Amino acid sequence: FGTVLPALVFAWFWHRFLAARSRSRTLREAAFFSTMAGSSIFAYAEAFTSHAHNALCLAAAVMALATLRQRDAADRVEGRDPTLQLPMAFLAGLFGAGCSLFEYPAGIASGAVALWLLANASERRRALLVVACVALGAGALAFAKYGRKRAAAGCVALAVGLWGATLTRRSVTRLVAAGAGGAIPTGLLLFFHKRAFGDPLKTGYSFLENPT
Repeated sequence: FGTVLPALVFAWFWHRFLAARSRSRTLREAAFFSTMAGSSIFAYAEAFTSHAHNALCLAAAVMALATLRQRDAADRVEGRDPTLQLPMAFLAGLFGAGCSLFEYPAGIASGAVALWLLANASERRRALLVVACVALGAGALAFAKYGRKRAAAGCVALAVGLWGATLTRRSVTRLVAAGAGGAIPTGLLLFFHKRAFGDPLKTGYSFLENPT
Protein backbone atom coordinates (compact mmCIF):
# COMPACT_ATOMS: atom_id res chain seq x y z
CA PHE A 1 0.00 0.00 0.00
CA GLY A 2 2.82 2.40 0.74
CA THR A 3 5.18 1.75 -2.15
CA VAL A 4 3.95 -0.78 -4.73
CA LEU A 5 0.44 0.60 -5.11
CA PRO A 6 1.51 4.23 -5.75
CA ALA A 7 4.01 3.00 -8.34
CA LEU A 8 1.34 0.97 -10.13
CA VAL A 9 -1.06 3.92 -10.15
CA PHE A 10 1.69 6.14 -11.55
CA ALA A 11 2.55 3.52 -14.18
CA TRP A 12 -1.02 3.62 -15.50
CA PHE A 13 -0.95 7.40 -15.93
CA TRP A 14 2.63 7.34 -17.29
CA HIS A 15 1.69 4.83 -20.00
CA ARG A 16 -1.33 6.92 -21.05
CA PHE A 17 0.85 10.04 -21.11
CA LEU A 18 3.39 8.37 -23.40
CA ALA A 19 0.68 6.89 -25.63
CA ALA A 20 -0.83 10.33 -26.21
CA ARG A 21 2.51 11.74 -27.35
CA SER A 22 4.04 9.02 -29.49
CA ARG A 23 2.97 7.57 -32.82
CA SER A 24 5.40 4.71 -32.41
CA ARG A 25 4.20 1.85 -30.23
CA THR A 26 7.76 0.53 -30.03
CA LEU A 27 9.10 3.84 -28.76
CA ARG A 28 6.25 4.17 -26.27
CA GLU A 29 6.73 0.71 -24.80
CA ALA A 30 10.51 1.09 -24.74
CA ALA A 31 10.24 4.34 -22.79
CA PHE A 32 7.64 2.86 -20.44
CA PHE A 33 9.37 -0.41 -19.58
CA SER A 34 12.85 1.12 -19.39
CA THR A 35 11.64 3.52 -16.71
CA MET A 36 9.23 1.32 -14.78
CA ALA A 37 11.08 -2.02 -15.02
CA GLY A 38 14.59 -1.19 -16.17
CA SER A 39 15.53 1.62 -13.80
CA SER A 40 16.09 1.86 -10.05
CA ILE A 41 12.46 2.94 -9.66
CA PHE A 42 11.50 -0.73 -9.97
CA ALA A 43 13.68 -1.75 -7.04
CA TYR A 44 12.83 1.23 -4.85
CA ALA A 45 9.11 0.79 -5.49
CA GLU A 46 9.39 -2.63 -3.84
CA ALA A 47 11.29 -1.39 -0.79
CA PHE A 48 9.95 0.55 2.17
CA THR A 49 11.83 3.72 1.25
CA SER A 50 10.86 7.11 -0.13
CA HIS A 51 13.30 7.15 -3.06
CA ALA A 52 10.67 6.10 -5.60
CA HIS A 53 8.05 8.44 -4.19
CA ASN A 54 9.90 11.67 -4.89
CA ALA A 55 10.81 10.44 -8.37
CA LEU A 56 7.17 9.64 -9.11
CA CYS A 57 6.12 13.04 -7.74
CA LEU A 58 8.61 14.81 -9.98
CA ALA A 59 7.46 12.87 -13.04
CA ALA A 60 3.80 13.57 -12.21
CA ALA A 61 4.54 17.29 -11.88
CA VAL A 62 6.33 17.30 -15.24
CA MET A 63 3.40 15.44 -16.81
CA ALA A 64 0.97 18.04 -15.47
CA LEU A 65 3.11 20.94 -16.73
CA ALA A 66 3.59 19.31 -20.14
CA THR A 67 -0.15 18.73 -20.44
CA LEU A 68 -0.84 22.33 -19.47
CA ARG A 69 1.59 23.64 -22.06
CA GLN A 70 0.22 21.31 -24.76
CA ARG A 71 -3.35 22.41 -24.15
CA ASP A 72 -2.32 26.07 -24.29
CA ALA A 73 -0.61 25.47 -27.62
CA ALA A 74 -3.68 23.69 -28.99
CA ASP A 75 -5.93 26.57 -27.95
CA ARG A 76 -3.67 29.11 -29.63
CA VAL A 77 -3.51 27.07 -32.85
CA GLU A 78 -7.30 27.08 -32.98
CA GLY A 79 -7.39 30.82 -32.40
CA ARG A 80 -8.71 30.70 -28.83
CA ASP A 81 -7.33 32.22 -25.68
CA PRO A 82 -5.91 29.48 -23.42
CA THR A 83 -8.26 28.40 -20.66
CA LEU A 84 -7.29 28.52 -17.01
CA GLN A 85 -6.54 24.78 -16.67
CA LEU A 86 -6.58 25.12 -12.91
CA PRO A 87 -6.59 21.34 -12.20
CA MET A 88 -3.30 20.89 -14.08
CA ALA A 89 -1.73 23.86 -12.28
CA PHE A 90 -2.97 22.48 -8.95
CA LEU A 91 -1.49 19.04 -9.68
CA ALA A 92 1.83 20.56 -10.75
CA GLY A 93 2.08 22.40 -7.45
CA LEU A 94 0.88 19.40 -5.45
CA PHE A 95 3.38 16.92 -6.88
CA GLY A 96 6.17 19.46 -7.21
CA ALA A 97 6.07 20.16 -3.48
CA GLY A 98 5.44 16.47 -2.86
CA CYS A 99 9.03 15.73 -3.86
CA SER A 100 10.31 17.51 -0.77
CA LEU A 101 7.68 15.89 1.43
CA PHE A 102 9.30 12.49 0.94
CA GLU A 103 12.98 13.49 0.96
CA TYR A 104 14.75 16.73 1.81
CA PRO A 105 17.34 16.51 -1.01
CA ALA A 106 14.46 16.37 -3.49
CA GLY A 107 13.94 20.03 -2.68
CA ILE A 108 16.12 20.62 -5.73
CA ALA A 109 13.42 18.95 -7.83
CA SER A 110 10.72 21.01 -6.13
CA GLY A 111 12.69 24.13 -6.95
CA ALA A 112 12.98 23.10 -10.59
CA VAL A 113 9.22 22.60 -10.83
CA ALA A 114 8.65 25.98 -9.17
CA LEU A 115 10.95 27.68 -11.68
CA TRP A 116 9.11 26.00 -14.55
CA LEU A 117 5.80 27.24 -13.14
CA LEU A 118 7.14 30.77 -12.79
CA ALA A 119 8.59 30.75 -16.30
CA ASN A 120 5.36 29.45 -17.83
CA ALA A 121 3.43 32.16 -16.00
CA SER A 122 5.20 34.79 -18.09
CA GLU A 123 2.81 35.36 -20.98
CA ARG A 124 3.81 38.84 -22.15
CA ARG A 125 7.02 40.80 -22.55
CA ARG A 126 8.93 37.54 -22.14
CA ALA A 127 12.20 39.30 -23.01
CA LEU A 128 12.08 40.77 -19.52
CA LEU A 129 12.69 37.28 -18.16
CA VAL A 130 16.24 37.41 -19.46
CA VAL A 131 16.88 40.68 -17.66
CA ALA A 132 15.27 39.24 -14.51
CA CYS A 133 17.59 36.23 -14.63
CA VAL A 134 20.59 38.51 -15.01
CA ALA A 135 19.42 40.53 -12.01
CA LEU A 136 19.04 37.35 -9.96
CA GLY A 137 22.52 36.22 -10.94
CA ALA A 138 23.95 39.59 -9.98
CA GLY A 139 22.17 39.43 -6.65
CA ALA A 140 23.45 35.94 -5.93
CA LEU A 141 26.99 37.03 -6.79
CA ALA A 142 26.76 40.14 -4.63
CA PHE A 143 25.61 38.11 -1.65
CA ALA A 144 27.74 34.98 -2.02
CA LYS A 145 31.03 36.57 -3.02
CA TYR A 146 30.94 40.04 -1.55
CA GLY A 147 28.38 39.70 1.27
CA ARG A 148 26.48 42.79 0.14
CA LYS A 149 22.99 42.12 1.44
CA ARG A 150 21.44 45.40 0.34
CA ALA A 151 22.72 45.06 -3.19
CA ALA A 152 21.51 41.49 -3.33
CA ALA A 153 18.08 42.47 -2.02
CA GLY A 154 17.86 45.24 -4.61
CA CYS A 155 18.70 42.84 -7.41
CA VAL A 156 16.10 40.35 -6.20
CA ALA A 157 13.47 43.08 -5.95
CA LEU A 158 14.30 44.20 -9.48
CA ALA A 159 14.03 40.63 -10.76
CA VAL A 160 10.66 40.10 -9.07
CA GLY A 161 9.38 43.39 -10.49
CA LEU A 162 10.47 42.52 -14.02
CA TRP A 163 8.94 39.06 -13.74
CA GLY A 164 5.70 40.53 -12.41
CA ALA A 165 5.44 42.74 -15.49
CA THR A 166 5.22 39.60 -17.63
CA LEU A 167 2.20 38.15 -15.83
CA THR A 168 -1.42 38.15 -16.91
CA ARG A 169 -4.57 37.62 -14.88
CA ARG A 170 -4.74 34.06 -16.17
CA SER A 171 -1.18 33.25 -15.17
CA VAL A 172 -1.67 34.74 -11.70
CA THR A 173 -4.76 32.57 -11.21
CA ARG A 174 -2.76 29.52 -12.24
CA LEU A 175 -0.01 30.37 -9.79
CA VAL A 176 -2.58 30.63 -7.02
CA ALA A 177 -3.88 27.17 -7.95
CA ALA A 178 -0.35 25.77 -8.00
CA GLY A 179 0.33 27.38 -4.63
CA ALA A 180 -2.82 25.81 -3.19
CA GLY A 181 -1.64 22.41 -4.40
CA GLY A 182 1.85 22.92 -3.04
CA ALA A 183 0.49 24.02 0.34
CA ILE A 184 -0.85 20.52 1.04
CA PRO A 185 2.45 18.56 1.13
CA THR A 186 4.23 21.57 2.60
CA GLY A 187 1.72 21.75 5.42
CA LEU A 188 2.05 18.01 6.05
CA LEU A 189 5.82 18.32 6.23
CA LEU A 190 5.67 21.23 8.67
CA PHE A 191 3.15 19.32 10.78
CA PHE A 192 5.49 16.35 10.90
CA HIS A 193 8.37 18.60 11.96
CA LYS A 194 6.24 20.07 14.73
CA ARG A 195 5.20 16.68 16.08
CA ALA A 196 8.59 15.00 15.68
CA PHE A 197 11.02 17.80 16.49
CA GLY A 198 8.93 20.40 18.33
CA ASP A 199 9.30 23.12 15.70
CA PRO A 200 7.80 23.32 12.19
CA LEU A 201 11.08 24.70 10.81
CA LYS A 202 13.38 22.21 12.55
CA THR A 203 14.41 19.19 10.48
CA GLY A 204 16.07 15.88 11.23
CA TYR A 205 19.37 17.43 10.20
CA SER A 206 19.19 19.43 13.43
CA PHE A 207 19.92 16.26 15.38
CA LEU A 208 22.91 14.84 13.53
CA GLU A 209 25.43 13.22 15.90
CA ASN A 210 28.23 14.50 13.69
CA PRO A 211 27.26 17.91 12.23
CA THR A 212 30.13 17.86 9.72
